[in-house]
Amino acid sequence: MTHFLPVGTSLGRLHIEEVYDAFDGPRLFSAASATGATYLAFWIDEHESSEDWLYVAVSRRRLDEIVEGAIALREAFTRPEEGVVFHVKTHFDGSKGPQAQPKTPEEVDPAALPLADDRLSGRRLQPAHVTLASPNVPQALLNGRVQQRLKLEGRGGRPVPFDAVTAALSKWQRLFTSTFSAVGGAGQLIPVAAEPGSFKLTLTLQKGRAATIAFGHVRDFVDSLEAGEDVELDPRAAKLDAREFDALVSTLREYELKLTIEQDSASNAPLDPVVLDLREPSPIERLAQDNASQFLDSIEIPQADDLDRVLRLVDLMANHTRVTSENLDVVPRQVAYYKQACRVLRLLDDDNELTPVGRQVICLQDRKARLAALAVQFETSRCGWRWVEWSQGQSLLDVDIGSAEEFLDSEATALSASTARRRARTLATWCGMLQPEHFLGYIRRSADLAASALT
Repeated sequence: MTHFLPVGTSLGRLHIEEVYDAFDGPRLFSAASATGATYLAFWIDEHESSEDWLYVAVSRRRLDEIVEGAIALREAFTRPEEGVVFHVKTHFDGSKGPQAQPKTPEEVDPAALPLADDRLSGRRLQPAHVTLASPNVPQALLNGRVQQRLKLEGRGGRPVPFDAVTAALSKWQRLFTSTFSAVGGAGQLIPVAAEPGSFKLTLTLQKGRAATIAFGHVRDFVDSLEAGEDVELDPRAAKLDAREFDALVSTLREYELKLTIEQDSASNAPLDPVVLDLREPSPIERLAQDNASQFLDSIEIPQADDLDRVLRLVDLMANHTRVTSENLDVVPRQVAYYKQACRVLRLLDDDNELTPVGRQVICLQDRKARLAALAVQFETSRCGWRWVEWSQGQSLLDVDIGSAEEFLDSEATALSASTARRRARTLATWCGMLQPEHFLGYIRRSADLAASALT
């Protein structure tokens, strides 16, 4: 579930007024409280189970100046009118309430701020980053592309709320584009028109065989679940991410929605639609959950090769030093990879804060001792233990390093062939570093030495 509006914080009960930038939902928007306060909200980052935002109170005059480009976006947060910026954290699963932490501008991480020269220059978007004026799509937008037509219907004919629309569309976009990419497609779904009421949205994507194949895979998967074929169902055959599908089903059920998606073929003939009706409880919920739990998700598979850098990241955080590409000696995008590796090893939590295990590891001064601790953490992670079980072993020592790519091909449903090869190299590197330091290895070697001494 995507909750981009905090509920129950000191900011009050908010509703979105204008959206200025969007990707998988609003990323920059203004919101007003029930008491009339206005805030500018800027998306920072997404974690496994939460999102981080910056909120700043703005007067109407200042908001107009920001929207028209007279004031840079960054300045809205570095020079707030009331001298305070709110760091807001919202959680997808509702296990925790949102937090709104007030900070001075100096306390805000510069890396979390908009770029220094970013200005809006009058840019305003309608909700969901679409044009709501007309369902008729200009032909120029369809050249070389096919249409997808989505319809969301609420229970009992009730209107579909905005947060339900953005949540459902975000989940569908993630599910479809991952399948589209897995079968060789390239590009994103692009929204081009929408109708109010029972929410109808028209999207386009690159025309070609991959679009037809991807849509057919999703439709066949849904039809199999609807028929109750949970025994022989295999998302891998459909190149479909079972967890993304489960997330879509959960969102539709939470908001009691029916989602209908139609798509044209490469020859512009309509394909049979995908229909997911979760306005009432359905067996499809359990089947989706069961399938999601069978396979590894991308976020559970590390993609940062160097375990010494993993340990360096933990040391930096323990010393309250901001982690940057410079002090990790990596390119900027790899900072996120190393944080994800720390989450896989449970050295960081979902909010990228040190866990008790992470604090314990940094107390170990000897590198071998640290790697021995990481060996246990990786072995008992979902990815590590799945590899042990797949290898029909009892510990990480029983895993064949050369089997990493075959293992991922078997157990990770959504990885493309090239991604699986890259992740397999990471797994092989980790295993090669950790197996020699595994505590069972020391026990076995000690037992062998004792046995040889007796002979």
